[in-house]
Amino acid sequence: MTHRGRLALVLGGATYLGAWAFGSKILYPVALGLPLAVLLGWLWTALANRPLQLRRTLPGGERLEGDDVKVALELVSEQRLVPARWTLRERVGRLGERAMTVGQNGRARYMLRNVPRGRYEFEETVAVIEDPFGLERVEQRLDAAGALLVYPRLVELDRLFSDAGARAHDGRRLLLRRPS
Repeated sequence: MTHRGRLALVLGGATYLGAWAFGSKILYPVALGLPLAVLLGWLWTALANRPLQLRRTLPGGERLEGDDVKVALELVSEQRLVPARWTLRERVGRLGERAMTVGQNGRARYMLRNVPRGRYEFEETVAVIEDPFGLERVEQRLDAAGALLVYPRLVELDRLFSDAGARAHDGRRLLLRRPS
């Protein structure tokens, strides 16, 4: 239950006590409606909370440093009781956390811009669903281990050595020279 849901329950209880204390019949529907809204929010998230699997694809071939990397996510479930919009939060190594909304088709995409070379693990992925009023929230951790490998960009060299280095001591370095 969210902070807003707890406040709605407290406000409903306080309104009920105020209606009883002052004899105001007009406050009873409000006093009963607030806990009922929390109950409906709980029911909404309980029906929508189902076992989920995450499928992540990285379209394209080899990823080089400085490129933009597209990540496509798909949530798959066996049951479909309540049409729900899930919010996915995913932490990608040192690149930070990304949040995106998954629609009715269960798919979402995001872009990692100007990625430096290295290996980045998809450390933690959490699926979050809330009721429409934000009174109840359910978080589900997803097992979607994987890594993103970004290779260094290779540059073709003209020559291996410079002109001065090729003639000096037949391309070798002398660590010690004797004074003449």
